[in-house]
Formats: sequence, structure tokens, C-alpha cells
Amino acid sequence: MEKETVIEVVEKLTGSCYPYGSTEIDKERYENLELKEALFTYLLEEIAEAAKFKDRPEYSIKEIGIEAYDYLKDKHEYLKEYFEEEEEEAEEWLWIKQDM
Repeated sequence: MEKETVIEVVEKLTGSCYPYGSTEIDKERYENLELKEALFTYLLEEIAEAAKFKDRPEYSIKEIGIEAYDYLKDKHEYLKEYFEEEEEEAEEWLWIKQDM
């Protein structure tokens, strides 16, 4: 199955988690978020387990381990940058608020 097809199926099964601004809709989207968090945790743990094989001597096992490890490392950098930007924005708001 193509990656895009899997993503479309998962999105249809889990629904949107973007806030809408309506209590009823946001209640459903909150539940969708919890479902996506559970799925994400499961997938993250599975990929982390596969990453443990990156140093194995068998080529095919090592290849999977390296791919999983590299993926996790890339997402780690993404999250690190995300939280650094969040902290910078929070500091900017603090300065703006103090100047008021």
C-alpha cells in the first residue's frame, strides 16, 4: 500500500484534531487527538525498538535499524527546533507584555 493511501485511511479513521472553536466539534476533535496520541505512541515505540538493531551485522536487519534510528534522530531535531521556537515566541510575548 502506498504511504499516501495509508495516511488517508488513518486520517479518515481518526478524524481531525485541529480546534474549530465550537464546543461540540472541539469535544470530538479532542477525542481524535487522544486517539492520534495513542497511535503515535505505539508507532514511536515500535520504531524505537527497530532502531536498536542499527549495529547488527546482518545487512537487512541493520538497514532497518539505521532507517529507524535516522528517522528518530530527524524527528528529535524537529521537536527540539519546535520547542526552541515556542520558547522564543513566549519570551517575545513576555517582553511585549512588559512594555505595555
